[in-house]
Amino acid sequence: MHVLTTTRSLLQVLCPSLELLNLTHSTALASLHIGCPKLGTLLCGGCKLLPDACVRVVVDACRALHTCDVKGCELLSEATLKALEEQLSSRRQAASMLL
Repeated sequence: MHVLTTTRSLLQVLCPSLELLNLTHSTALASLHIGCPKLGTLLCGGCKLLPDACVRVVVDACRALHTCDVKGCELLSEATLKALEEQLSSRRQAASMLL
């Protein structure tokens, strides 16, 4: 089952086989709900309304996520950016050990 629901500021994606999602410069996007267990790359640079809580929930929900572009996401705090980089770096290291 693949579900994509969108309004002006909310995007909900439920797709078990989705591996890359490009939302770059979706300037009205303020909320993002993703249930994609294979999502490895999320591009949301320039999403100026995307809040810290939304990014943390997505990273926690998408365990395969190893790349996330958030350049230009003006509402993200330094703490969230640091935590995001640490979490994704850890996942990339774990994946390279499996190879």
